[in-house]
Amino acid sequence: MSETQERGPWRVLGTREVYLNPWIRVREDKVLRPDGEPGIYSVVEFQPAVGIIALTNDEQIYLVGQYRYPTGTCSWEFISGYCEPGEELLVAARRELSEETGLTATRWTALGACLFN
Repeated sequence: MSETQERGPWRVLGTREVYLNPWIRVREDKVLRPDGEPGIYSVVEFQPAVGIIALTNDEQIYLVGQYRYPTGTCSWEFISGYCEPGEELLVAARRELSEETGLTATRWTALGACLFN
């Protein structure tokens, strides 16, 4: 970033990429805080992802068991995964449901969206 940008009451003076892989980007922004003091703000940017709450006809929820490397434990979780580049969210949700459970759904209802970029 070569010029100052406004982000609400914050002023971004510059940015530095700290880490990048196909799923996340970590950057540090050099900022002037709303109180006028300088600071550093760390930002994690994610690729688009989907989460699926899969219900049976009798309203039981499907969960998947996952081993999570950072915690060294297994956990029960909702079905989820990242979107492929350019992939529509519903297409990604259908793919993840099939990949993680072998299931297909007859009806889909969007529960919400969270957009960070």
